[in-house]
Amino acid sequence: MTLGHFKARTRQSRFRLLRLAITISLPLFFIFRVILVVRHYSELDDSFITLAKAFVVGLFYDLSFLSYFLIPFVIYLWLIPEFIYRSIFNKILVHVVFLVCLNLLYLSMVSEWLFWDEFHTRFNFIALDYLVYTHEVFRNIIESYPLALLLSGIAAVSLLTYWLFKSQLSESLEDEDNFFIRSQYALIFLLFPALSYASIDQSLQEISDNRFVTEIAANGLYQFAAAFRNNEIDYLQFYAQGKDPDLSSDIKRLVSNSASPVLGTDLYQINRSVKAQQPERPLNVILLTVESLSANFFNRFGNRENITPYLDKLAKQSLLFTRFYATGTRTT
Repeated sequence: MTLGHFKARTRQSRFRLLRLAITISLPLFFIFRVILVVRHYSELDDSFITLAKAFVVGLFYDLSFLSYFLIPFVIYLWLIPEFIYRSIFNKILVHVVFLVCLNLLYLSMVSEWLFWDEFHTRFNFIALDYLVYTHEVFRNIIESYPLALLLSGIAAVSLLTYWLFKSQLSESLEDEDNFFIRSQYALIFLLFPALSYASIDQSLQEISDNRFVTEIAANGLYQFAAAFRNNEIDYLQFYAQGKDPDLSSDIKRLVSNSASPVLGTDLYQINRSVKAQQPERPLNVILLTVESLSANFFNRFGNRENITPYLDKLAKQSLLFTRFYATGTRTT
C-alpha cells in the first residue's frame, strides 16, 4: 500500500469541526448538572436510578439543542466550495467564530447559574421576558453582580479553551471533501434536528415529582428556545398558591362589613350591596399616574422620609383607597 493510499484512508472530513464543538459542549453541560446535584443533594429524594435517568434524559436534551444550534454551520460546511474553505479568509473567519461561540457558551452557563441562584430553575419564559425589558434588567445586573470580573473570567476561560483546541481547529481547516462526501455528512447532521423535532419536547424531562430532578434533566439553552417558541410559563409552578376555601374566606372578610355584607355563600362570590355610611361628598376627580410609585414612599403607609409631601397632603383631603393590590409584577 502506498503512502498516498494511506493518507487517503486516514483523511478526515471538514465536519470534524462540529465534532470538536460537541466534544467541548457535552462535558460542560454534564459538569453543570453535577454542580446542581451537589448543591441540592439534600433535596433530591429520588433513587440513584432516577437521578441517573435524569442525566441520560439531559444528554438527549443536550444533543437536541446542539443539533439545532449547529444547523447553519452544517449548511455552511456543506455548501462552501473547497477553494474558499481552504482560503486565508475562511481560516480567520472559522477561528474568530469558534472563539465567539466559546465565549457565548461560557456566558450562557454563567448566566444560567445566576438565573438558577435566583429562581432555582433552568432558563424559562422569565429569562425571555428579561430580554424584553433590557434597560431595567441590565441596570439591575450591573448593580447586583461584579460584571467586569465575570466578563473578564469568561473571556479568559474562552481564550484558554481556544488555545487548548487551536491545533485541532487548524488541522480541520486542511481537510478535503468532495461535494458528494460533504452531502453525506450534511444529511446525517441534519437528520438529528429533524428527529429531535419529531420526538423530543419538554415533557421528556418529567421523570419525577421532585422539581429539582426534572430541572437537572433539562438543558437551559433548550429551555430558553422552547420558551421563545411556546411563549408561556407554568403558572402553578412559579406563582404562590393557597387553598381556595381559605382565600375565599379572607377576601370575603376584607371586602365586607356590617353595612354591606357579602351576598351568597358561593366560594368565588363577593357580590354585595354597598350602602354609604357617610353623606355624599361632591369631590373633584384628579387622576395622578406615576411610573413605579410604590405605596412605601407615602407617609400614609409608614414612610417617614417625607418623600411625597404634596401627595401625602392630597391623601388626607381625598377619598383614599388603602387596599389596592397589583395583579402582576410589572406596571405594563
